[in-house]
Amino acid sequence: MMQPVAYPPPGHFLRHLRIEADTTVAGRSIGRLPALPDLCGADGTIRLGALAAALDVTAGTLAVSAVFPDWTATTHLSIQTAAGISSGAAVITCRVLRAGRSSVFIGAELADEAGAPVGSATIGFQRLVRRDGNPTAAGAPEGTVTRLGDGEPDGPRPPLADFLGLRTVDATAVELDLAPHIANSTGTVQGGVVAALLEAAATAGAGRVADLEVHYLAAGKTGPFRARAFPVRPGTVRLELRDTGADDRLLSTGVATVLT
Repeated sequence: MMQPVAYPPPGHFLRHLRIEADTTVAGRSIGRLPALPDLCGADGTIRLGALAAALDVTAGTLAVSAVFPDWTATTHLSIQTAAGISSGAAVITCRVLRAGRSSVFIGAELADEAGAPVGSATIGFQRLVRRDGNPTAAGAPEGTVTRLGDGEPDGPRPPLADFLGLRTVDATAVELDLAPHIANSTGTVQGGVVAALLEAAATAGAGRVADLEVHYLAAGKTGPFRARAFPVRPGTVRLELRDTGADDRLLSTGVATVLT
């Protein structure tokens, strides 16, 4: 029998976020994402792509606990914010809305470190039958507090876009190669990275993403992965992520509200 692999490994994107995952409150998973300079955008607030990735981890920990011993895969996420966070940390409090035979739905409240509400989110997961070799949960086992940044090198960190290896294609698109530090346990592009890539495309021109919705359609196995924004109306863009190395396969779609 294959042994479960540890995930995320050292140097991974999820560890770069320095997320603190707290599952000591029964029925809750609480994530804390620090407002560090390398995780913030040009306006000084936490990038919504980083927040979406932290949501995926925090909610994913709770979803895996809800379906144990099975596993999960993210199917969609939606985040709405009323304000950005420029200091302290974003606090993500998740609870299970429904855990069924084939899917799990998690709701989340977003707040600043002082407890002031700044937004809300929902995220859905497909329930997968556990197989030999499935990883242990990214984040905290139930009843513990885990800091994903522990053990990582100290010192200044590169901005999130540089850490990921994002390249600007034009004013509406960015792209990214597949690499171990952005991959999930199956070797495909990690769900939080998908959200960060789409958010980066939405702001390839300028502005801050206030709301983001992402639908996960297929796994990204080859790369480069190209995210592009298509204007819908002032302040709203439609998003697509494609695997340009796999016949331009459509991997994800989404929509974002951009404040300028």
